[in-house]
Amino acid sequence: MSVALRRFGVRLLAGLAVLALFTATAQAQPRRVPFYGPRFPDPRTTSPYFSPPINPNPYIAPALTLGQAAYNTVTVGRALGDALSTIPPYALGFPSTVPPAAYATAPGLPGYGGAPVYPGASPYGASLTADPYGSLGGYSLSTTGGGAGYANPYGGGYGGIYTPAQGELYGQAALTSAQADFYSKIMQAKLTREEVYRSKIQTARERMKWELEYEANRAGMQEYREKQLALDLRIARGDAPVSSVVSGRALNDLLKAINAPGRSLNRGPTIPLEEDLLKNITVSGPTSAGNVGLLKGDILSWPLPLKDDRFKEPRERLGDNLAVAKSRLKDPGGKLERGLLKALEDDLATLNGQLVAAAEDLSPSAYIDSRQYLNKVREAVRALNDPRVANYFNNTWTARGKNVAELAEHMRTSGLRFAPAGPHEESAYAALYQALRAFEAGLQTASR
Repeated sequence: MSVALRRFGVRLLAGLAVLALFTATAQAQPRRVPFYGPRFPDPRTTSPYFSPPINPNPYIAPALTLGQAAYNTVTVGRALGDALSTIPPYALGFPSTVPPAAYATAPGLPGYGGAPVYPGASPYGASLTADPYGSLGGYSLSTTGGGAGYANPYGGGYGGIYTPAQGELYGQAALTSAQADFYSKIMQAKLTREEVYRSKIQTARERMKWELEYEANRAGMQEYREKQLALDLRIARGDAPVSSVVSGRALNDLLKAINAPGRSLNRGPTIPLEEDLLKNITVSGPTSAGNVGLLKGDILSWPLPLKDDRFKEPRERLGDNLAVAKSRLKDPGGKLERGLLKALEDDLATLNGQLVAAAEDLSPSAYIDSRQYLNKVREAVRALNDPRVANYFNNTWTARGKNVAELAEHMRTSGLRFAPAGPHEESAYAALYQALRAFEAGLQTASR
């Protein structure tokens, strides 16, 4: 028995050595398997949906391909099958033939019906001739190590699984199964990719459809402008805020509605206007910049904070230059030199800088009043840069009319609009707003 065990050990070690030799060789020099699969077109000359070629022999570990792993499996199966199939039965304590005289009843095993065993052997090494539980279906253990042995309905016995031929078949089956699983996963990945492309196309189609519906229902620039004009007129017809009145916006909205095409001013009510009222109304051209309302008076009414001595020099120089500019514009063909305009802009910038520096010494209300007045001065200087600024002082751009209808007609034919109110003109703007509002309401009633 010891000789048989030694032989078994030698053969087992030989099989393991062969396995190690093949593994080291496979890792040292990876065997390249030629590719006999289908050839795919060049991706640079095809559509973006190019599919890369399928590698039938992929790497499953560093320096180990699927074919090499299958080959190693076949080699191990052959080595182990060859080694295990040559083990004699008596090496495991189960002799193939037992002398009849040596049979005896196994003590301590009454449940097995006195199953005969070989003297000196393990009582569990004998074959089971009866199943006390009735659940094995007559299965018996083979003591010969080969053949059917264990009556397994699913395959061969214990001694026949690791034969060389079966090991080779097992390796080939494993290779086939792995390749089939690999190709199946590749095809499934391609199907998933196609689903992604299809979803992208569907999403793009739905987005385009939504954009077309949005553009069809969205208001255009002209519609938005018309809606904004209608909203402004609605505010002007109601009780417009004071800021909208003194800025001239509410007056211009009502004037536009009065002079709308198809309206006859003769059908409106007669609302007289005082000459002194119109003198305090500032008008300008349709594209004029700035506001000369501050220059209507003879002198500038500086707020109290700006009358401080720290503002004296730029304040007086700015006031003198504005008076010079105003007197020159009243003369026929009067123009302003660029040097005078530059001096006005520099003095205004100096006053703004000094006001910012003195902000900590002024109360919030005093600072706000000073800032608002400097903003009006800035608008006046901006208006002086307009080439048509002389129209403000030669009676070309003035509000004229004995009543609202005549005023609206004069404004329409002269292409004028109401400019923001100057100092002390707020009450005149409020009175004119009420007159325009009443006249436009009368036109509405007459047109029904």
